[in-house]
Amino acid sequence: GGDQSRLFADLDAALLLQVRQRLQDGGVVAGTSAGAAIAAETMIAGGMDDGLLRSQSLLLTQGFSFLPNCIVDTHVKQRERTDRLMAAVSLVDDKIGIGLDEDTAVEITGRVATAYGAGHVRIYRRTPTHRSTLTDKGDKRASVYDMLVSVLSHGDSITL
Repeated sequence: GGDQSRLFADLDAALLLQVRQRLQDGGVVAGTSAGAAIAAETMIAGGMDDGLLRSQSLLLTQGFSFLPNCIVDTHVKQRERTDRLMAAVSLVDDKIGIGLDEDTAVEITGRVATAYGAGHVRIYRRTPTHRSTLTDKGDKRASVYDMLVSVLSHGDSITL
């Protein structure tokens, strides 16, 4: 947990290589809160604190890439971050969004994601007809069209 931007800046490069090697060798990598968010290839570093979809209002950066082609957000229900993750998936091509409620986990084995815990795991995917106004100039309300959202409860699985 903690601040994912600080974790990214502070983690020793040699240790990161060891963790990546352990993962490639079949080991398990886990994280809570910021640790889960930073595991993705693309990380949400801030923005949209008011929960509103607005153009140019989300800060995205590089994560550790333990979960390639993914963006992870946490505390989704509790901090009203459903639109924030939808915006992130809209802004970055070929990414799947994984949203975790508090007291909830997702296990990813191969391409199968399984939900565990008291809350929900949300999976966001762009459809072929997806579009948005999130890249429009200026700080104005934005729209997102044609986003597929799956909501998983404890024990549910989905192919990513």
